[in-house]
Amino acid sequence: MIRSLLALVVLAACIALPAPEAEAGEISILAGIGPRFDVDRGDVDAVGVIHVSYEVVPMLLISGEIQGYTGGIEVPDGLALADVQLGALFAAPIPGWFGLEVGASIGLQNLLDMRHNDDAIVGMIKPEIALTASVALFKARLAYQHNLVPLGTSALADTDDGQFTIMAGFVF
Repeated sequence: MIRSLLALVVLAACIALPAPEAEAGEISILAGIGPRFDVDRGDVDAVGVIHVSYEVVPMLLISGEIQGYTGGIEVPDGLALADVQLGALFAAPIPGWFGLEVGASIGLQNLLDMRHNDDAIVGMIKPEIALTASVALFKARLAYQHNLVPLGTSALADTDDGQFTIMAGFVF
């Protein structure tokens, strides 16, 4: 009798007490452009970027980017793949509309014969810092990435190259 009464109380408590709200991480989908600097040659090329991030836990984002050359070099059809990368970002807990993201990505960089005098794909680790602004479902991002550690054998995977990108998009 006591077991049945205890089971009934537990069942009633489970039904009567409000369940905690499920919290899903935010997903950001942003697109943008920016200049990529080749310090040795003094060249500046235009890149386009699509950035996707997912908040795994509060303040920790997993991000993915695909970047393409959109100008500044002689690219057939006016567009060439520049990078594909996956990274982790720490989003500093700053109250208000503005934010700061710091992290690093690992990915593949496409070396082009016209830009690098080499036709190869090399690995690269890129640290990143970004300023963000969010209002409702809109998000803007100004990011700087820098080639830090080449993971290939090509001497042309310069560690003095960097890029700024400005992006805008939506948060779900």
